Amino acid sequence: MPTLDADSRELASSASGIGRLVMERVGTGDPRLLRADDLYEGRWGAAAFLAQLQQMNASADKRSVLERLRRDDDDSGTGHSPGGAFSGTGARVFGRLLVWAASGDRRLLAEASALMRALEHRVNIRADIVSGAAGLIRVALRLHTLTGDPRLLEQTVAWGDELIAMAIPLETGLGWTTVSSAPSTGFAHGAAGIGSTLLHLYHRVNHDRFRRAGFDALQFERSLIRADQTNRQQTNDGSTPNAPTICAWCYGAAGIGMSRWTLPRDCWGPEEQRDACLALAALHTTTYTNDCLCHGEFGRIELLLNAGVRFKRRSLIGEARRRALTMVRTREGDPQQWRVRVGREQRFSYGLMTGLSGIGYQLLRCVRPGAVPSILSVHPSILCG
Repeated sequence: MPTLDADSRELASSASGIGRLVMERVGTGDPRLLRADDLYEGRWGAAAFLAQLQQMNASADKRSVLERLRRDDDDSGTGHSPGGAFSGTGARVFGRLLVWAASGDRRLLAEASALMRALEHRVNIRADIVSGAAGLIRVALRLHTLTGDPRLLEQTVAWGDELIAMAIPLETGLGWTTVSSAPSTGFAHGAAGIGSTLLHLYHRVNHDRFRRAGFDALQFERSLIRADQTNRQQTNDGSTPNAPTICAWCYGAAGIGMSRWTLPRDCWGPEEQRDACLALAALHTTTYTNDCLCHGEFGRIELLLNAGVRFKRRSLIGEARRRALTMVRTREGDPQQWRVRVGREQRFSYGLMTGLSGIGYQLLRCVRPGAVPSILSVHPSILCG
């Protein structure tokens, strides 16, 4: 690995401190962290972080923890819902692909392929990225990029047709009900994630029905986005007409912008570019009280990294690093100071999307943004960056 500058060493050192805490937690047998079918808060999120940390700073301790995380996961594929990118069998496939990206262990690709084959002819009753067909499509396309297995494309087409069948025609465009009774916007559960997934599928298989449905989804979402005098991006899902400005990965500008910045180039037009630029502007007019990937500052940083790497804009990568360094220095080297408490009981989280593993992973991504894959984009083709 190239020699790191002072700022990169500081970010990497903070990630190492987080890694020690996560390994201790795995060693105590934390049942929430070791939940097998959950990338969102469970074992494969911790494994993805520790695998990248192992690549940067190899140690026998990290290797043994990684082996435990992998060994304890039943790889039969039975007894699990299809899920999406962050839950169910889909998460167990995506987790293996993330660990493979750091380790190069081909066994992980074989296991991922076997798990995906077990989902043939399984119907998914959800549509979203986190727990539904959109997430499965992205993970399957990513696996196809690595293996070239034509059966994976057949599966994604079937899941794409499921998404179209679940869509609700609206006055403007198409929407899906996922977490509320009204069609949702945003990346994790709404039109940004589902619509952009259909466009990625169109790009891979060239079926025009996916292109039409994808753009219809983005048009619905665009009808609920408005820029005010400070260029903020506001969204609501129809059920909360006076919703405040949101700018997170799960809901709002950060996730919406990322869905646009990562579109295939043949699906990138003036309206998508405008959406993406509005999302970047929104980062400067909103603040968050959480540090996590899902609904906190490190999820917002991903928008800067994604746009910076994809379009070679070093200024955006520099801004992402400055934001991360500010947070590291505010925490004064104490990983327990990170704002990752969840639930009514304000439990400290060690997982990927709501906790320390995600912060550690994103710190490593700030150090090597072109080499550490983006987790939050679940990009079907770009395996790094």
